[in-house]
Amino acid sequence: MSTPAKTRRRIRKIIAFIETLDAYRVGIVANIDQLAIEYRRLELSRRIRRWKDLKKDLEDIALRGLKIPKVRQLIDRDKKMEKYYKYSLVFFALAAIPPFFGITSPFVFITLLVALTLVNVILLYRLYLHDKITYLYYVNRKTFREQSKRIKEDVEKLFAEIRREAKRAGLKTSSFPLKLYNIDYEDIEIVKKPGRLSRQYKVIIRERSSKS
Repeated sequence: MSTPAKTRRRIRKIIAFIETLDAYRVGIVANIDQLAIEYRRLELSRRIRRWKDLKKDLEDIALRGLKIPKVRQLIDRDKKMEKYYKYSLVFFALAAIPPFFGITSPFVFITLLVALTLVNVILLYRLYLHDKITYLYYVNRKTFREQSKRIKEDVEKLFAEIRREAKRAGLKTSSFPLKLYNIDYEDIEIVKKPGRLSRQYKVIIRERSSKS
């Protein structure tokens, strides 16, 4: 018999899985191989669609975005920036060696400052590129409307799974908030709307008096 602590851990893992699926619906793609591992660990084959079918929709969303010329261009630019970012980290590591051994001078300080600035500038630019890519996926989301609809149904089935697990362990679903981009699901209640730093809603799954 599962303990409340074990149930909580499982529910939190299911929530992480749900949040990733929800993000796909607005074009925020993730590592599909890692999702496959979680799908099997959580034994979701009898709760939602077969992994083969779900994976196809996830891959379709990712590939449809790549057909947008501007997205392809931004991804290519990000790949170049990834190389520069690695070089900047090496530069920073080398610049940090003299201070580590107690060697200080204006030149050492300036070199370290330049290296740190370079790392942060490239990182911020890459974050900007990722945000632009996400935005372009989002505005073109009608191209993967059918895939999004099927994923929505999978998410709602996982809500029911969380409700069942929580009920067995005597837990409240309200103690397990989720961060979602979409709010077109049944049986959810919005706790907090998106703020300046996030486009996600904080929601909870409504309790049901009848058996799911």
